[in-house]
Amino acid sequence: VINRGRIDGVKEGMGIMTDNGIIGIISSISNNYSKAISILNSKSSVSIKHVKSNQNGSLKWTNHNYMEAEINDIPNHADIYIGDTIQTNGYSSIFPEDINIGTILSYKKGNENGLYSIKVRFFNDMNSITNVYIINALNKKEIENL
Repeated sequence: VINRGRIDGVKEGMGIMTDNGIIGIISSISNNYSKAISILNSKSSVSIKHVKSNQNGSLKWTNHNYMEAEINDIPNHADIYIGDTIQTNGYSSIFPEDINIGTILSYKKGNENGLYSIKVRFFNDMNSITNVYIINALNKKEIENL
């Protein structure tokens, strides 16, 4: 729960982040408060890119560790390395491009599907966040209308 709501201009679907990266999405609001769905929700998916190769994918939390998530749709031909940065790719109307998410912790090449299985360690310690920014994507309606 965030202590900002409708009277502060908060709307459902706005992104939430800290200085270290994304946190989640506003799911409901009242006049003075907002409720968020964390990226640590198994139904949450975030459009991402591997910075060095510019390959795109989706980051999902898999219920194992609050500091880690997985990417399973970057092709095996991409040159990736442990420690590489993962950021938002700007393909959604929620998060703009180039917001940090985390670094590659480990990876395996997928033999059957041709896609890496990548573990990402978040820059944010998701268990100790106290202050956040709410993102007002100025072009959100235009993107959604496309």
